[in-house]
Amino acid sequence: MFEDDRADEKLSPGEEAFAAQYAPARPAADANAEAVRDLAVLESAFTPPSAWCPEPNLWLSSDADAPESEVIEFLYALIVLTKARIVVETGTYLGKTAIALGYAVSLHRGHVHTAETDVRRYNEAAEAIQSATCSTPHLSVTLWNATGAYMIRALSDEGKRIDLAFLDSSIEARVDELQALYSRIKPGGVVVIHDAAPHHATMGYLGSLKGWNWLRFRTPRGLLVLQRTEDVEGVRL
Repeated sequence: MFEDDRADEKLSPGEEAFAAQYAPARPAADANAEAVRDLAVLESAFTPPSAWCPEPNLWLSSDADAPESEVIEFLYALIVLTKARIVVETGTYLGKTAIALGYAVSLHRGHVHTAETDVRRYNEAAEAIQSATCSTPHLSVTLWNATGAYMIRALSDEGKRIDLAFLDSSIEARVDELQALYSRIKPGGVVVIHDAAPHHATMGYLGSLKGWNWLRFRTPRGLLVLQRTEDVEGVRL
């Protein structure tokens, strides 16, 4: 389909909500350079330049703990591309990413499960998700006050098989989460792990990643994308 063919198409409620939340945040390309540097949303406010990522100022983020805006956009596009129905997130934080994932799965009647152990963050995320659900009725997000590994195992016990997982909890917890996912993710399912840059300890904790095919992106905080090796080679059906 050519771009002009979509000119008169109406966006779905999920697409409209996602565009309204994320599109206005990006500075215009011709904006005054000094004004852009002063914006708190520039990732360089949280991540200094390095050999890994020399220009973190090209990325955006709402704060030091939330994923880069481009990571959220990538996850949204990945869900739309793969039509993932059961999506899990660990480390809900304030709920921004969970809501974006909810917008994505709403396009094909999927569901997001997100886990947060910190009570204060859990309560703030619950308010944000409730507010988003009121404005977007098809948004389907369940918030768990539990560890990510517990949530993953509990979903499996309920007969739910995970299509896509985004791991963004404490770095130490991600080892247990990835182990829990290995036998519980659908064939061809995708795992995305945040904070995979060298200045984070994630890669050291995860070890050799035996059994996984992986690709690491040089975003400011680093992004790791995995699929089970046997799925990539076409063994597991």
